Amino acid sequence: MINFRLKRITEQLHAISAHLLVRSGLPLHQRWLPLYHYLIQEGPHAVTDIAASIGLSHPAVLQFAQEMIEVDLLASYRDPRDRRKRVLALTAAGKQLKPQFLDHLREADDLMASVFAGAGIEIDVVLTNVEQSLARRAI
Repeated sequence: MINFRLKRITEQLHAISAHLLVRSGLPLHQRWLPLYHYLIQEGPHAVTDIAASIGLSHPAVLQFAQEMIEVDLLASYRDPRDRRKRVLALTAAGKQLKPQFLDHLREADDLMASVFAGAGIEIDVVLTNVEQSLARRAI
């Protein structure tokens, strides 16, 4: 039953975050946020590096990238050092969203932290402990 409860809670938290995203007016989809955040923080990178860093599959990163390319937030090009690799980079339009995106992240993080604080949980500590436990566990 824990599995089902965690899934339900996660879905509720994602719905709250999606509502905040719509309210912010950002032309981003919830599923794009890890990719967008990575590129804001790290700059242009190869798809394989991005996928490994953000914990998404290579096909998922490619799908989200294509969707973002279609709305001119992202560009894709061959790595000049290794033509087999595809590099993703934010366009000028994508970069312009950074301040508004960072405001959204702060608002969403504050809201999520307050939900857990209301339940007497220090979510940053819990998440760190769970991440460490998962990293030690061989599945």
